[in-house]
Amino acid sequence: MNEHSLDRKNIFWNTLGTGINAFNSLFLMIIVTRINGVDAAGIFTFAFSISTLFNIIGVYSGRVYQVTDQSKLSDSDYLICKILTCVLMFVISFLFVFVNHYDTYKLLIIIILCLLRTFEAFSEVLYAYYQKKNQLYKVGFSLFIKNIFILLVFFIVNLLSKNLFLSVTCITIAYLIIMIFYDMKILKINKISIKKFKKEHILIFFKEGFPTFCLTFLTLLLINIPRYIIDLKLTNELNTIWGIIIMPATIMILLGQFFLHPFLMNLFQLYHHKKYKEFKKKVYQICFVLFIIGISLSIIGGVIGIPVLEFIYGISLKGYQTSLFIILIGAILYGIVSVLYNLLVAIRCVFSQIIVYLFLSVFSVALNFVLIDKMQIVGASFSYFFVMFVALIVYLILFHSYIKRKENECVKS
Repeated sequence: MNEHSLDRKNIFWNTLGTGINAFNSLFLMIIVTRINGVDAAGIFTFAFSISTLFNIIGVYSGRVYQVTDQSKLSDSDYLICKILTCVLMFVISFLFVFVNHYDTYKLLIIIILCLLRTFEAFSEVLYAYYQKKNQLYKVGFSLFIKNIFILLVFFIVNLLSKNLFLSVTCITIAYLIIMIFYDMKILKINKISIKKFKKEHILIFFKEGFPTFCLTFLTLLLINIPRYIIDLKLTNELNTIWGIIIMPATIMILLGQFFLHPFLMNLFQLYHHKKYKEFKKKVYQICFVLFIIGISLSIIGGVIGIPVLEFIYGISLKGYQTSLFIILIGAILYGIVSVLYNLLVAIRCVFSQIIVYLFLSVFSVALNFVLIDKMQIVGASFSYFFVMFVALIVYLILFHSYIKRKENECVKS
């Protein structure tokens, strides 16, 4: 297979796999809302967001970091490290639900979804092995078959049993089966084994990856702050409404990954060979295309979004059209931020981003407490937009100044 054909194959399957993965939470929410009711959907969407936050512990430094790592860490080192982070993730998840004294039903849903996300975190180390060999299409295919299978299992089990706990348990088992029989083949093919790791490299992994982990954790925390404050101050029903109107925004943010991942290795090579002007030009081109597509989708979403969501979920969203449009515009801005964020991680600009996200998180908490108190869901949407707008401005400045500094260093040398 020639390089051009392989690139097209990678882009196709990565887009398809990442796309269905992005939409999967939306489909699951539709099923829960329709079959189990609005109150159960509120618990499900909160549990899903909590499990996603803890997933960052399992992923730790992330696939982008692993794929672009040029240190002495081997594939076997990354495997044992991922096992340790996944065990740590589930233990912390387990402790979290008991400390918060949730009722048994909510506790069980959170625990099982955290177990599912633990398996997802482990899959990331396997996906990185494929991506490093320029086999991103295998990652996309894995995501595709997993998500299709999970949707079918979840729908059938929930339709027959009306039991949310049983349904999430079954999809967790389904994910594990596919991971074992498809994803893990790469371990045998590449002869990757935990027996080959070096102990000193584990410490290097946790030390070097800690800033990236902190950054990723703060990133996801920032996105979910409105949801956590809604859960704290409002009702499960309003949490469901927020989960529904924020869902299109989540999908739009993931558009950034669609555009970035197929070009990540090429961009990294441009940076590595100090072709900074070409690197910067291609990054801004990706951001521009993302912005144009995002604006188009936001206009469409602003016009037909609420009627479509009401039809899909079967609940009234009257009065939330403005909130949806504001959220979609904010999501476009954050989609561009996510592209710049991932590239800065790839080129190891992490500490500055941690400072930025600490500032944004504090700003978001304060703003959400005030606006949600006064305006409930509408206040949360305004807060979301303001935070994303500030994030974009800061990131454009950070990215431009960092690359400019590298260009100056290159000239001087």
